[in-house]
Amino acid sequence: MVYGVSIQDSAELGFGELFIPAAEMVRLGASALVVQAGPLRDECLALFHEWQSGPSPRTY
Repeated sequence: MVYGVSIQDSAELGFGELFIPAAEMVRLGASALVVQAGPLRDECLALFHEWQSGPSPRTY
């Protein structure tokens, strides 16, 4: 599993993410998944900010 931004990053941008880290879910589920947190974080944040400054951004 690979993701670019953190739960905290998403929350700061107004998204209501599940506040349980992916690594914790993997551990609790005894999964063989490998979690890689934050590759290309700056690039992913730039996409969030581009979306946020668009004509009608809506969070969930």
